[in-house]
Amino acid sequence: MPGKGWPLAARLYWSRSLNVPLLMREQEGVDTSDVFEVRIQEPGDARPAFRGDMERLKQAIVNETGSERFFEELFKGKLVVLNRIPYMDEMKEVIVDGGHAGKLYFDPYLFRWRFRFSKWSARIAVEKGLIEYYRLKPGERMGPSLSTGGKRFEEEQQVVVLDHNGEPVAIAYYRRGALRRQTSLLNDLEPLENPRRSTWEDAVKANEYALYKLTARAVTFLSVMADKLAGKPVIVSFSGGKDSLAAMDLTVRAGLEPEMLFNDTGLELPETIETVMRTAEFYNVKLHIASAGDAFWRAVHFFGPPGKDYRWCCKVVKLAPLARLAKEKWPDGALNVVGIRAYESLDRARSTRVWRNRWIPWFLSVTPIHEWNQLAVWLYIFKHKLPYNPLYNEGYERLGCFLCPASYLAEFMLVKEKHPELWGKWENTLCQWANKLGAPCTWGTRGVWRWQGPASQKQRLANRLKLSLPGWRITNERWAETRPEEVELGEEMASVKLSKKLDWQALMDQYSILGAKEARKEKGGVVLEKPGLWRIVFDGEKLGIEARGNIRREKLWEEMVDALKLVYRWNNCAGCRACEAACPEGAIKVTDRPRVNPEKCIACRICLDTCPIAEVYVEHIITPLIFNKPQAWKRPSKRRISDTIERAKTLIGVQAVQEEKKPKDEIPASLFNP
Repeated sequence: MPGKGWPLAARLYWSRSLNVPLLMREQEGVDTSDVFEVRIQEPGDARPAFRGDMERLKQAIVNETGSERFFEELFKGKLVVLNRIPYMDEMKEVIVDGGHAGKLYFDPYLFRWRFRFSKWSARIAVEKGLIEYYRLKPGERMGPSLSTGGKRFEEEQQVVVLDHNGEPVAIAYYRRGALRRQTSLLNDLEPLENPRRSTWEDAVKANEYALYKLTARAVTFLSVMADKLAGKPVIVSFSGGKDSLAAMDLTVRAGLEPEMLFNDTGLELPETIETVMRTAEFYNVKLHIASAGDAFWRAVHFFGPPGKDYRWCCKVVKLAPLARLAKEKWPDGALNVVGIRAYESLDRARSTRVWRNRWIPWFLSVTPIHEWNQLAVWLYIFKHKLPYNPLYNEGYERLGCFLCPASYLAEFMLVKEKHPELWGKWENTLCQWANKLGAPCTWGTRGVWRWQGPASQKQRLANRLKLSLPGWRITNERWAETRPEEVELGEEMASVKLSKKLDWQALMDQYSILGAKEARKEKGGVVLEKPGLWRIVFDGEKLGIEARGNIRREKLWEEMVDALKLVYRWNNCAGCRACEAACPEGAIKVTDRPRVNPEKCIACRICLDTCPIAEVYVEHIITPLIFNKPQAWKRPSKRRISDTIERAKTLIGVQAVQEEKKPKDEIPASLFNP
């Protein structure tokens, strides 16, 4: 059922007698009257707790209470479910015996694992004298904050607030001389009393019917889509993670004969590489590897650290290598099976099961597990005994580039513990960039680098850590290798003077992309003209544009920005060859620089919209300085990505493919057997 914030929200059910989680309330062999719902926060992407999770849960409880025995009393030998919820960093609801035991979270300020008590665990901890508490007087209420009447606790200490009868009603933290209410404990569902001991094998058995239905729908879907693209190869994008493993198994179970595609970004953990090789052998499929080599480490010195709002890395180490390989191996298209789920992010929740990637529009991408939550994926893996990545046993929830800016500090800590040499290399790079920007190295070690622009979450984290950061404009000026120094934006002209000279050969080699008929040398520079619209002059230091017809000023400015993008990308080419892979006419060839054949170029500008320097670096570092707005890359006059996607589809002649329902009984029941 859709939730208030998410298009999809999964529900978690529990069997009292079996003491296991259920994917559906009504299942064959399960007494419905014995089943109840465990309310969890949206989107409800719950999963099993693995060995590493339990170790961190123990560490958190010891940090909070000093008692390892308390952890054992609450959790040892029990089946535990975790559900990630919104927080500054990593936070998960902890469900045990069908009830709320508390929340496991990583404190980004104290830099340690903590445990926030539920009503049930707080009551037990207070009774055992393991946690501080404050008892309300008769008639006294717990507001947003509460004076302790002179009683002092340690700063950031967790305190259980009791009503006058001694029952827990809230969790508060002692901050700045008062108790600050964090959460109410009125609606917590308490665990079962005297529950049966259960295992994940029991959970798999109890969910047989739900797994059958999910599998049937997924296999049917894959079969229908394969029929629509009859004659096209089937490619499974395999990341080494659980979701792509389930997608691979379902594809094989559907009777298709897939090949495997792995993107080696150069930032994968060794265990992931080993899992990819082992899985290809397990299914006896041909493995294709799109390798980025050391592209990230070469590019980071120019681009700077990637950010949640500055994702150049994906284009350089993922999308460009994939596009190049796909164009080489499958130029006529393919059915691309991907393990993407709606519960991973709001963007993915709003997406459909069928789409085309703007980087590889000749591939039709489909996901058979779009509406599966993590619990469904793991029960499927347990049922079929699939060879999953051992990093999950360590407590990893998602895999991929080990330094991804979308990760939490808690996830970085896992990498640092498991592979200190890899993390040390990255921390050294971050410290070098901190010095360049005039920020302390803590900017890197505490994760402030994960936002390039002036995000509120970045500022909040910096404030709590007492870090003094330069303003966005100073940051961008220090970030840029070559920055705009003088800018004029007029009604019929615009110009940008750069801080140092760049080679104007950039426009000689790429002029046709802007729709100019020629580029000519003139007085130590280059001149481009688009008859009836504009004239551009660039001498290597100053780039100016003049209107030569009826053209809106915003459009004129955008033409100037596109010309600057050509200059920046030619002079600082990362060698990813994204432009070469994206060009629908094969007009671009990248050697040391991107060079365009004007006889083939149709001025579609798709190459600009897929170039990491043009679309990310220039947009996020340079255009804010030009327009004096930190988020200038969101300006209304900028070309929309959706337009690029449609333009690419039209130029390569791909057709939209719609889903069609197919009766389940058209797929043999034998496919669903273990």
